[in-house]
Amino acid sequence: MPSAGRGDVMVMLADPFTFPSDLLLEHLNEHAPGVPVIGGQASGGLEAGRNVLIAHGEIVRDGAAGVILRGGDRLRWGGDLGRRSLFGSLEARPGTTVVGGFGRADIGAALAPYRRRRWEIWRRGPTIVSTEVLEPGLLDLIRRVGVALAVDIHDEPVLQADALGVTLEGPRIAELRARMAANLSTFRLAIVPSASFRDLAGLDIRRSIIAPN
Repeated sequence: MPSAGRGDVMVMLADPFTFPSDLLLEHLNEHAPGVPVIGGQASGGLEAGRNVLIAHGEIVRDGAAGVILRGGDRLRWGGDLGRRSLFGSLEARPGTTVVGGFGRADIGAALAPYRRRRWEIWRRGPTIVSTEVLEPGLLDLIRRVGVALAVDIHDEPVLQADALGVTLEGPRIAELRARMAANLSTFRLAIVPSASFRDLAGLDIRRSIIAPN
């Protein structure tokens, strides 16, 4: 069992169709509180048996593969390399403003200098790239002030919940789908982790940028 006292870190990759990650996390929270769990769900396969994991040097197609790193909290971690390279290059461009939060106050403050009066139609607002799917109210603000270029879509919550066996109520499903649709109609491009994810989410190939993890 990993221990937070030793600085242990657990790295795990699970098949979302065959492994109950939620139960494992509940168990760790109870019996190994404070231990970081790094990893995620294996993606690419659209049904059970299509994902590939490697455990003890063997290929398996169900369950999960993981390792406990003793003293892993002293290591430096990296991930989402494709996304990091893409967004890093955007951040390095002159005149770029990086907003640390996704709330109305954070984004509103960043866009405040670009608010224009009715007669200032000649003023061009900022080009906006978001690393998260935004709430509809923020999308309205972005449309009024700037040019919505791209949004990073790294999960599809309705499909993910279905794959994990999590039941969502009808109103919640409608809310999540409406928010996704609003982002896709606001931003010109969608940044996605893989071609298979793009197809699974039903995104337009002509408006997708693949930035693999």
